[in-house]
Amino acid sequence: MKPIKYLLASMVVFSSTAFATSPYLSADPVAAGDAKSVGMEVAKKLTGAGFDVIGTYIPKGIEDSGVIVATDKGMLDAIAKTGRDSIVGAAIRIGFDSKGQVSYMNPEYWYRAYLRKNYAANENAVKALEAHLKATLGAGKAFGGDVDESDLAKYHYMFGMEYFDDDRDLAQHDSFEKAVDAVKANLAKKVAGTSEVYQIVMPEQKIAVFGVAMNDKA
Repeated sequence: MKPIKYLLASMVVFSSTAFATSPYLSADPVAAGDAKSVGMEVAKKLTGAGFDVIGTYIPKGIEDSGVIVATDKGMLDAIAKTGRDSIVGAAIRIGFDSKGQVSYMNPEYWYRAYLRKNYAANENAVKALEAHLKATLGAGKAFGGDVDESDLAKYHYMFGMEYFDDDRDLAQHDSFEKAVDAVKANLAKKVAGTSEVYQIVMPEQKIAVFGVAMNDKA
């Protein structure tokens, strides 16, 4: 019986690693240049393939790198049906640098974390987005470490930190619309050194997400 036990143990170890996934995928490179021109070339690829580019951010002090934020109609529809904090998954992130290197978020990894128990119901939309990104930008190697797929739904960075679906109230407003207006106004005034990178607002579902640049040198 001992050989059988050892075989079973090996199978369990193999199974636990076979379903791990990584957060990022490398894409086909584009021509090198300053970060702004590289970003424009990547954005052109995305818009040509039907993505909607809603923001570009090149951080101060790291001017050779940047991120493009885009949306995909199929994924937006899935998020609208799911509601609540799934709205953070509406933004698709694509990274680039002045060397022409490009990478993007791995949909399977991030949406398992964003959607959690609702992932299975939206898996077709996630797979369609993944195929769309690979066809548009290329399908290179995965990188950034890996986490078992089954662990992503309950992932948090370290012991004692919040889980993804833990709420933290920052302010209260009389309505969703007033809350959105307050965020927009503060970003327009660049409160605390912030500025808007993108916004996605779904008024019917009363959910919204803002991408915020942290520009305060302090």
